[in-house]
Amino acid sequence: MMYAATLAGIAFGNTGVHVPHGMAYSVAGLVRDYRAAGSPQDEPMVPHGMSVIVNAPAVFRFTASAATSTRGTASVQR
Repeated sequence: MMYAATLAGIAFGNTGVHVPHGMAYSVAGLVRDYRAAGSPQDEPMVPHGMSVIVNAPAVFRFTASAATSTRGTASVQR
């Protein structure tokens, strides 16, 4: 498990997904009345994947010019 966690940490750092994951806490923490379809409806909640993907396009656009050699071009729309 420690080895798997280490590989996951390396992958996060190398692909640039650590920034949108960090920003996801702010998105999820600010929710007051959103209830996603298919999620429990008793309390407001933004699912993890949804809170990450909201930030991902802006982060990838911002970091794309600095990391062209380590990331593919699939995440960047020109």
